[in-house]
Amino acid sequence: MVLLQRLSGTCHRIPFTVEFEVKEKGIMDSLLSSKDAECLKDRVVELTRLRVSVTDHLAEQELAQFLEKVQEDKSLQPFFFGLIQYAEWHSNRQRTFGHFKMKYPEIVHFSNTSSTSQCLKLYNRNKPGLVFTLLWKLVIGESGHVTSDVQIHASVPVKHADQRDKYSLLRNVPKQFHKVLPFLGIEQAVEVVIGMLCR
Repeated sequence: MVLLQRLSGTCHRIPFTVEFEVKEKGIMDSLLSSKDAECLKDRVVELTRLRVSVTDHLAEQELAQFLEKVQEDKSLQPFFFGLIQYAEWHSNRQRTFGHFKMKYPEIVHFSNTSSTSQCLKLYNRNKPGLVFTLLWKLVIGESGHVTSDVQIHASVPVKHADQRDKYSLLRNVPKQFHKVLPFLGIEQAVEVVIGMLCR
């Protein structure tokens, strides 16, 4: 018997759809007597086809390779394990970005006018010059384990090129940010960078 199942839902506001085809077979248990075996049959269920999708644009990009692998391997468990982990991190990233935008509206700028992004631009409109780009990627492995990759990049716009020497010391910020990140955590490490722009 072949059954086609479809499941839709949301996980931390990320909509997902799972479609899978299941083939059921009855097999005799060799440990039972032949008389009992005629009455009792164990059922073997085989997943013959799997299709998974998410409809959040950023999640779709970051999960693309993982979803492809899950479908290829017909692995439902890693899909749900990975989706839950990813969705929690994704929600945390959005919440953190939103928090900084509300707290520092003059310094924190979304790259695409929305908190649903991998990056934030940090610069002080009142003191133009240095621009930091906070890049926060979520990397998901084949097993569904998610790692958070947070980086800071510094740049000086061309119109402020004559001030490059003045800001050369701050060019070390990305390296220092990476060092303090494990000790301070993401929010406190970003607060330190924003503090530099507020001076």
